[in-house]
Amino acid sequence: MDDIIKWIMDMVNYNSTADTGNTVDCAEYAYHILKDHGVNAELISYPDGNCMVTAFIKGRSPKRIVFHAHIDTAPYGNEAEWRFSPYKASLKKNCICGRGTTDCKGQAAVWIRLMCDKAKEAADNNMEMNYSLMLILTADEENGGTCGIKRLIEEHNAAKDAALVIGEGGGFPVPFKNKLLYTVQTEERTDEKLLCEEASAANSENTEKYTDKDIERIIKKGIAKGYYSELLPEYIKNCCKEKRRLDVEALYEGMETFFDTVKASSADKYIIDVFQKALRQFIPDADILPVITPGCSDNRYLRSLGIPVVGFFPFDERNGIHMHAANEYISIKTLELAYNVMSEVIDRLIYEEDINL
Repeated sequence: MDDIIKWIMDMVNYNSTADTGNTVDCAEYAYHILKDHGVNAELISYPDGNCMVTAFIKGRSPKRIVFHAHIDTAPYGNEAEWRFSPYKASLKKNCICGRGTTDCKGQAAVWIRLMCDKAKEAADNNMEMNYSLMLILTADEENGGTCGIKRLIEEHNAAKDAALVIGEGGGFPVPFKNKLLYTVQTEERTDEKLLCEEASAANSENTEKYTDKDIERIIKKGIAKGYYSELLPEYIKNCCKEKRRLDVEALYEGMETFFDTVKASSADKYIIDVFQKALRQFIPDADILPVITPGCSDNRYLRSLGIPVVGFFPFDERNGIHMHAANEYISIKTLELAYNVMSEVIDRLIYEEDINL
């Protein structure tokens, strides 16, 4: 864990905010970590400052399980709103503070550690993975991805043989009754008219647009497509009644039409089951809450190619996750949880004989 903490802090100290358009120093740092640990890595640089890293561990099959994260970050914003320095990492109360810790350098550091460890395990035990393992660290996500993941796909064939991509967009814990639901992003939408847009307002009209019957009908369609857990109907009704902010982050205006166009694959259902089993080893009361999130990320470029993409990086924080806002931080408990859970997930994926990806 000490290495992960050091790597995050060092990466935070490299200014790779979207307004600079420069990820060179941060990418070179990640590249050298991977190379020093014997991982086959490549540094991909462009004159405009967008620098990215790919890494690869060969398995028996050319099909790849891909870790993805971006190393550019949101701008620092108004420094007066920060309780600690946004541009220099600090360690406070078992939390690493600074811009990019949550979005997305913390995830990048955990992915790097997993790549290094899986490469060493395979070499030390003379084990060949059933599937290949790949890491992609991109630039330009905060500016739309056209100079980042889109370039890698079009100019470097980075999505070749990708059977599954695990990226950002999920892993946030939602307490619900006696359960702790962890979100998994299965899709994302950029519609301006989101049902959850002003759901926290006391007199939000949006929460009244759907009756209970409407919600039941829509969710049944979602469940039939494989995108929602059986807990979701009751959860959404409860959130609507209390007008909670997360209330219908998975429900949008016109969602019924959307479900008509979505094709849920057996891989989606399998992966969600793998996540749940791994989570329950460390959090026995955990369950999975697949969601379709607002906004957009690099995930959409990969999904547009028909590649299964899930957003999942389990957090310990129950609140206070500041991704683009002031006072961004990530806890050491989150790093421990994410590493342990994702190590279990990856072992299941790369060593199981029949996962049908």
